[in-house]
Amino acid sequence: MKTRRILPMSTLLRRAAVCLALALAPAALRAETPLTFLVTSDSHYDAFENEDRNERNRATIDQMNAISGAQWPEELGGGAIGTPCAVLVLGDVIDDGDRMWEGANQGERQFASFLADFGLDGTDGRLKYPVLESWGNHDGPPAGRERFGFSFQAKLKERNARRLAKGLIAAVSENGLHYSWNWGGVHFAELGLYPGNEPHPAIRYSPQYHDPQQSLEFLEADLRANAVPGVTPVIICHHYDLQGSDWWHADDRKAYYDAIRPYNVIAVFHGHTATGVYQWKPEGAGRPLDVVNTGQTENGFFVVEIGGERIRLAYRMKAGIKTVQGADGKARREWDGVWGWRHHLARDVRAIASDGPAPQAEGRRRRDYNILPVPFSKVHVDDVLWTPRLETSLAVTIPYAFEQCEATDRIGNFEKAAGLLPGGHEGAYFNDSDVYKVMEGAAYSLQVRPDRMMRLYLDQLIRVMAKAQWEDGYLYTFFSLPARQPEKRWTNIGALHEQYCAGHMYEAAVAHREVTGDDTFLDMARKNADLICRVFNADNRTDPPGHQEIEIGLCRLYRATGDEKYLAQAKFFLDQRGRKGRRGPDGNGGLYGTYAQDHIPVVEQKEAVGHSVRAAYLYTGMADVAALTGAMEYIAAIDAIWEDVVTRKLYITGGIGAAGGHEGFGGAYELPNMTAYCETCASIANVLWNHRMFLMHGDGKYIDVLERTMYNAALSGISLEGDRFFYPNVLESVGQHARSPWFGCACCPSNVARFIPSVPGFAYACKDGDVYVNLFIGGTASIETGRNAVRLVQTTRYPWEGGVRIAVEPEKEAAFAVLIRIPGWARQEPVPSDLYSFADSVRDEVSLSVNGEKTNPEVRQGYARIERVWKQGDAIELALPMPVRRIVSRPEVTTNRGRIALQRGPLVYCLEGPDNDGRVLDLVIGEDAAPAAEFRPDLLGGVVAITGKARTVKRTLQGGLVPDAERTFTAIPYYAWSHRGRAHMTVWPAGVPEAARPKPADTLAAVSKTTASYVHVSLDAIKDQNTPESSADSSSLQLDFWSHKGTTEWLQFEWDAPRELSRVKVYWFDDTGRGECRVPASWRVLARNAAGEFAPVENRGPYEVAKDAFNTVEFEPVTTTALKIEIVLQKDWSGGVLEVVIESPGGVRASE
Repeated sequence: MKTRRILPMSTLLRRAAVCLALALAPAALRAETPLTFLVTSDSHYDAFENEDRNERNRATIDQMNAISGAQWPEELGGGAIGTPCAVLVLGDVIDDGDRMWEGANQGERQFASFLADFGLDGTDGRLKYPVLESWGNHDGPPAGRERFGFSFQAKLKERNARRLAKGLIAAVSENGLHYSWNWGGVHFAELGLYPGNEPHPAIRYSPQYHDPQQSLEFLEADLRANAVPGVTPVIICHHYDLQGSDWWHADDRKAYYDAIRPYNVIAVFHGHTATGVYQWKPEGAGRPLDVVNTGQTENGFFVVEIGGERIRLAYRMKAGIKTVQGADGKARREWDGVWGWRHHLARDVRAIASDGPAPQAEGRRRRDYNILPVPFSKVHVDDVLWTPRLETSLAVTIPYAFEQCEATDRIGNFEKAAGLLPGGHEGAYFNDSDVYKVMEGAAYSLQVRPDRMMRLYLDQLIRVMAKAQWEDGYLYTFFSLPARQPEKRWTNIGALHEQYCAGHMYEAAVAHREVTGDDTFLDMARKNADLICRVFNADNRTDPPGHQEIEIGLCRLYRATGDEKYLAQAKFFLDQRGRKGRRGPDGNGGLYGTYAQDHIPVVEQKEAVGHSVRAAYLYTGMADVAALTGAMEYIAAIDAIWEDVVTRKLYITGGIGAAGGHEGFGGAYELPNMTAYCETCASIANVLWNHRMFLMHGDGKYIDVLERTMYNAALSGISLEGDRFFYPNVLESVGQHARSPWFGCACCPSNVARFIPSVPGFAYACKDGDVYVNLFIGGTASIETGRNAVRLVQTTRYPWEGGVRIAVEPEKEAAFAVLIRIPGWARQEPVPSDLYSFADSVRDEVSLSVNGEKTNPEVRQGYARIERVWKQGDAIELALPMPVRRIVSRPEVTTNRGRIALQRGPLVYCLEGPDNDGRVLDLVIGEDAAPAAEFRPDLLGGVVAITGKARTVKRTLQGGLVPDAERTFTAIPYYAWSHRGRAHMTVWPAGVPEAARPKPADTLAAVSKTTASYVHVSLDAIKDQNTPESSADSSSLQLDFWSHKGTTEWLQFEWDAPRELSRVKVYWFDDTGRGECRVPASWRVLARNAAGEFAPVENRGPYEVAKDAFNTVEFEPVTTTALKIEIVLQKDWSGGVLEVVIESPGGVRASE
């Protein structure tokens, strides 16, 4: 596997002005469930005029060590206290500052006393738990103003580095003083004196000890990186209280409150003043914070527990302390050894400090899909096929895509629009969308695996985009360079993709906020969406997007924010299709036609037409809007369109889009193989659409199509190495196809970058407490059903083997159903229609068992429903037989007549040249093929290959067919082809001799050494002896000269001995209506003479340029070793040749 990473020397990071020093690594998760920890402060070791405090601190530590198993106060519900994961000490650890000790070496002595008692990690002091301490005003002057050579801050910095190395904390500030960590899903931040950046000039008390040292800056960046606003429970710790006016200024406290207001801050802990629990907020602010003053170590400590969506805490205090007067006249404290409880608090873990609704805590709004997907972030994949693909996506594809976006100036366009670089726009007008899609994929990757450099890269890229965004929210670099051009905005909605780019921006922004909690990008997206809502509405412009996608983005924006105008805007755009309205700057713009599904209103559409990516995005957006609004008329339309696709227009690989001219759907049963389009983007869109259809209807047939597309047509779009891509995914090739490192129109590579990381999100779903298992992918899913938490552990070698074990681990024993999809291919149904069918009689049965006992649940809508009381230790075992199956098409699919496809499990197979002596189109795989499957670990990353008997066929000079040789064929999974150089390949090999592309007979053309001025598609095509049905015959191979236009081209035929020749026939290629090849303007034949030069032959008739027929020219016989056909293309058009026939006098074509 290749490894590639975004490095600090990336162009964008070299230009970065800010680089936060956050160690965004997974935090130590040492907490038990529920989470228990202890908090204290103000230990004041070797305190000035109070040196017996050390002994009182030790009594408290002994009680900390003994607290596990003690009982909570009855007022808080009782029960045993769990084992603490650590102890927090919130400043004033020693007593070396703020008017205390003034002598040398006091700090060292005090710190040594603290170390002896508290240690570091629970193994090196009196305390048996790890300790996390911070600094207070008594811990000495800030860094740079140390006294007597001792710096508590230097010690703290060194200890934080050790904690980070041990995994006790997750992130440390650049100065080493502030840090954060995660315990059991709760995020903690420790901020020293108080959350601020610089000492406030109005502070009156001991200003030399009141330097917060950029702790607020750290807190803001840390929360953006590690907490989802309104969702992630957050606890913040610092030394100073929130009420004392002498300690920090009210303006600083207000800035602190504003910074944490969007987050789910469930408690603030501090020290410094008297013990207690109170609520605080700045004057005029919203919800108050629950604040806990933890008191002094000598008196006790707080016990805190978080679990079951509740936080409870109580102060464990020394009871019966009395102050007595000593003989020396000094007061001293006496304690009878009794411990008690005080200062109780119990709260829901809710958005205490958040004004307004929590953006991500959406649950089920008024309407949504009937079935809810389990997010990919809740699915940990450990799978034989998908783990390597996911690892490659994270390590190679996403960084590589960013590199290409930089190299092609896609990112440079944003930098220029931001005023950071000079210059004009580079590349296509829609290139912004590629950057957004890769950003979306990068955000998904961060959720799977935090990556500091990737996070910084995204942060800086978002900053650049923020500078490029116009004041009113417009962001589209094509009209922003070389200077902003407001007069061009929205002038060509049908073609220039402003709304399409915006949709991808919204999706990326939502993904980024979901992962990072940072609202910056989301706010930019909302600003842009608000502008679009103002421009396009019933009272203004009504143009729908030329290329659909914004509808999906607006629905995601609605889900993320709860702002219903975004949902209404998505519906508005859908409803404008097929309706003229007020389009264009003058209000008189026309419809876009079938190409953009704008020929009739969407609710009246019953057939899939036009550009396949636009279409599938449209249908996906219709499903989203229908689910969120209950618009049943959309559901009826997309149900009918889906039926049209799966019964007439779906490739066996799950790809859609037959025609390259408009990158879209052909007519019914128009499914050519060699010229199939099956764009990678269309396959991804088909997966998204079918997933929505499942969420709406709950029928496994949609997942059948999703799985077929995902494992075959979509996965083919990216190489095993992760940095080569297919745009179209053909089903047959003679070596003219290969993956590319990038494209001028790079929609497919950038789409793959966001698609692969999201695959685990299709595997599971839930409804009303029941769980759906849609895909068989090894790993673990953590599912919240609304009634219970359920962990599913899948163990399988699918798709290579059909055995699947699913351990069902509910948090609590409960009755619910697990619905296991029984794939259509395992139920004698390749696709949910009669478009394809199995041609063999294999009838192996699927088997299911629970805890080793066989069960036979009824299969409804493709799912076996197993309903019972589930408990820990239960397991389902599924056995899906995986014989090799032969598939045939309906006879209306003319290109597949007499042909068969091979499938095993969900995988469609193909024959490729490297495994089959270079040629595959002349092979015939009959009913006696006896195919066998074998796993080959060293082939193409490890695949199951299929082998069996075949025979080749050859054409005779009379045009007939004869058997040529018996062979053993090898087939590989379709997704894995094109990794061993350019080669012949077919998904539909011949099942009968008449369907094969036979080896040509030894004609004059066939035995010649043939060359051309330029070759696009296949040079062998012109002498393969297949007579085309027409000049536009897509089932025939051609040689064309695309993208040469108006040029003079040539074909040359050479023989090793002189031949007498007198006639040439040429069948021209002309793809009028779908491409830019036309019959030529003129042509002529030349023969090599004795001098070795080419001279025109003496033709007896005109050189015709007719379509749909051979164009024959007869000439005076010549004896020559070489013949040349010179072709002059029409001005502004390309051209090509389907077949050439060369004859001797008497019409003899044979080589002898």
